[in-house]
Amino acid sequence: KETQNMGRQLFVEWIPQIMYNHHQAGPAGTVVAGPPYRDPFNYVFDPTLLTSLDAVGAAMHTRLNVEAKPGYTQRGGSVFSTWYNGGLRTTTYFHNMIGLLTEIVGSPTPSEIPLVPSRLLPNSDSPNPVTPRKWYFKNSIDYSVSLNYAVLNYAQRHADELLFNIYQMGKNSIDRGKKDTWSFSPKKIEAINAAAKKGGSGAADMGDSEFGARRAMNVKYFDTVMNAPVNRDPRGYILSADQPDFNSAIKFLNALIRTGIVVYKATATFTVAGKKYPAGSYVVKTDQAFRPHVLDMFEPQDHPNDFKYEGGAPIPPYDAAGWTLAYLMDVKFDRIQDDFTGPFEKNPYGNLLVPENKIGGSNYVLSAAQNDSYTAVNDLLKNKVEVYRSNENGDFYVSSAGKSILEKANVKLKTGAAPKDKSKVSAARIALWDTYGGSMASGWMRFIMEQYHYNATVIYPQDIDA
Repeated sequence: KETQNMGRQLFVEWIPQIMYNHHQAGPAGTVVAGPPYRDPFNYVFDPTLLTSLDAVGAAMHTRLNVEAKPGYTQRGGSVFSTWYNGGLRTTTYFHNMIGLLTEIVGSPTPSEIPLVPSRLLPNSDSPNPVTPRKWYFKNSIDYSVSLNYAVLNYAQRHADELLFNIYQMGKNSIDRGKKDTWSFSPKKIEAINAAAKKGGSGAADMGDSEFGARRAMNVKYFDTVMNAPVNRDPRGYILSADQPDFNSAIKFLNALIRTGIVVYKATATFTVAGKKYPAGSYVVKTDQAFRPHVLDMFEPQDHPNDFKYEGGAPIPPYDAAGWTLAYLMDVKFDRIQDDFTGPFEKNPYGNLLVPENKIGGSNYVLSAAQNDSYTAVNDLLKNKVEVYRSNENGDFYVSSAGKSILEKANVKLKTGAAPKDKSKVSAARIALWDTYGGSMASGWMRFIMEQYHYNATVIYPQDIDA
């Protein structure tokens, strides 16, 4: 709930222009790592966002220098980038907000700034290096207070500009969603080079000459990729109500709604691009202020091949390189590249969707293709209701004895006779390994199982050894 509450404040109710997350610890041989951050940034961002991040970072960095507080590093001086969508800082970028993160050394226990010779020579990432010294928690607090004042001072002096810029970035997103646009990505750059190579362009036409002069590539190779209709950005996405696991599609849409995305519901059947969709289907259009987030939730990420030098080892991404939520949740959707209309009703902003699953009759069949079926089966078994499973297609069968529990589960089902070839279902016996001190993987697995009402017994290495 904490994450959901923060998301609601950031993306639905408050919509700040700047968000600052204090964190620890900084890279060895420095005091604090902060904005601006290293490449790559995510290609869906409005360019104003990146230069705004540079501006606030410069204000923070400059204040520390003026106050004789060395040790700030930026860009290549740390691992942090602006590619990933999923952190408190990084998700703001997909909503036209300036997200700040500083990672600072220090804790209540006194420590030392270690000697790291490679950090001592000033460069554009670290123009004011810190020398080895004793470090106390008060030092970290003093730095953090200075950085807070730097951000607040910038926000106060540039208030009108910040408000206008977030408005303009939102307007740019709406405008882009209303017309044909082509976004750049590493694969498209590769496609341009491939088209040029196929067209017979020599090396001199495609890069630097031995004297450093740049040779122009014929623009027709650009047009074959960046003006091709098939490469256009989508105008919207349609999630049909007749997909196998519509409840999961609704959960996906609720994740978007929690982050300020506008969703529409079809009040009647409609047809788009020759395909008919039933009433109750949902539509997400890209002509909205948080278009970067919409694209990032539906489209595959295309992280660049990041190497220090040709043939060298790859530079690891700061965090995840790909995460398309629609794919992770196996949501079925159609990507629409032309403008489309229909009998669409706008969902009230920020209001979550509720599945409309009505229960009637008796003898129920729960589809094995629906995630919520497993939650309902676990609840039925905990209440001593017999559940059977088809040996043919894996669907679950429950008699009318489970009606009251199924009504609370709000699971999509149908009525039907019990399958002839079936097996009785028993509650799963699950042991979840953990280690003293905690395991992130184990904790996450436990959380996921709890969402689907599985009981699990936590065991430790000693239990296995015994």
